[in-house]
Amino acid sequence: MGIGCVLLLWTALAAIAAIVGVAGVFVLGWGRYRGRHSIFVLGGVTAAVAGLVAVAATLFVLSWVAFGSRAYKSTSLSAFEDEFGVVAPNDVASVQLQASGTSDSTSRFLRFSASPKTIEAVVRGRFSAVTPDECETQFHALRNPPEWWRPVIVKGARCYAAERFDNAFATTNAWLLYDETSHVAHYYYIGID
Repeated sequence: MGIGCVLLLWTALAAIAAIVGVAGVFVLGWGRYRGRHSIFVLGGVTAAVAGLVAVAATLFVLSWVAFGSRAYKSTSLSAFEDEFGVVAPNDVASVQLQASGTSDSTSRFLRFSASPKTIEAVVRGRFSAVTPDECETQFHALRNPPEWWRPVIVKGARCYAAERFDNAFATTNAWLLYDETSHVAHYYYIGID
C-alpha cells in the first residue's frame, strides 16, 4: 500500500470517527442534557477530539514520508550487480549510481562502461530494442538527472527499454542506452506503487 493510500485511509477513518462521535453526542446527549448550550459543547468537544486524531494521523504519515525517503550514491561494482542481478564482469568499470525514492517509488540513474558482450548479456530476456529517438524522448523528459548522467545519442548507439523490469513495484520501467564507440552505458529505472 502506497503512502498516499495510507494518508487517505487515516483521514477517512478520522472523518468517520468525527461523524459517528458527533451523531452519537446528539442522539445520546439529547435526552440527558436538555440545555441548548450543553449539546453544542458536547458536539464541539467530540469534533475537536476527532479533528486532533485526524491531524495526528496526518502528521504521522507526513513524517513517515519525510523520514522514509532515501537517496544514495555509489561508485562500486555492487551497484551494477544489485541493479542487474549478475556479478559484474571484469570489463565493467567507471560505475556511477544515484538513486532516490520513498516507500512507494524509486528512481535510479546508472552510468558505467562495459563491452558489447556484457551489454548483450544484461539486456537479453529483459529488454527490447527501441529506436534512439524513443530513448532520446524518454531521457529528455527526465527531471533532475545527475550532472554526470548526460547521455548523448550518437550514430550507432543502441537503445533498449523494459516494462515490468522487476517485481519490486507495481509499475517498473527501465531504459538503457549504449554507445558502442565509447563503450559507455546510461541506464534509468523508475518504480512506482
